Amino acid sequence: MERSSITRPPMLESGNYPYWKTRMKAYIKFVDEKTYHFIHSSWQAHIVDSKPRKVFKPKFKWTTKEDRVSSANSKALYLIFYGIDLQEYKRVPKCTVAK
Repeated sequence: MERSSITRPPMLESGNYPYWKTRMKAYIKFVDEKTYHFIHSSWQAHIVDSKPRKVFKPKFKWTTKEDRVSSANSKALYLIFYGIDLQEYKRVPKCTVAK
């Protein structure tokens, strides 16, 4: 049986997704409320020009806000990755957006 911890996210296991989802939302909000809100804004890499193909803005040219949003996305991904077991992780290792 899993014990509650403020230093470890809840673990997703077979058959407990609704329970895990509710607890993970609460855990992410506890760690950082802004990170939770950034998840819902659906972060994307910053694009300079999309014609004829996407050109991503170099990180050294990001604004402070863009950097904060990217950091929040990274924090959320970390929390989610450490809240799933190896079997589930095999399905999402290339995810770059927490949402």
